[in-house]
Amino acid sequence: MRKKQYRVNENIPGGVSENISEKIPENKNSEENTVITENTEITETIYLQGQLKKYKRRYYRILALFFVFLLLFSVYIYLNYDYLVFKHLIAQNYIYTEALDQLYQEHLKRDVKGRYYSFFDNFVISAITQKNQGNKQ
Repeated sequence: MRKKQYRVNENIPGGVSENISEKIPENKNSEENTVITENTEITETIYLQGQLKKYKRRYYRILALFFVFLLLFSVYIYLNYDYLVFKHLIAQNYIYTEALDQLYQEHLKRDVKGRYYSFFDNFVISAITQKNQGNKQ
């Protein structure tokens, strides 16, 4: 992309008046100057429209990916809702912590030090495995 050049004008505060990168010097016919300016504006408009289309496509792709992710996450939550709520209610809000300590000690053979939520998945796997082994025998 080329740099734009500007004509200095003493009548305007700041001194810069217009873009002259595509213009013919002032001693030429003003009609030719107008035609070149219009062509430059059309070219810049086409370029900006292309950029706009590119950014719109990128925006819609990212938006679609976001909705796909949101849909998959929602399906995951829907399918595991009962387990997630049970885990949260038992591990975080259960008031009989002595009973939880005893269950965790029995199934995991370790002291969880009140971090029931962190070891809940391991506890469930251990409890289910021990139940299945007891049913087979």
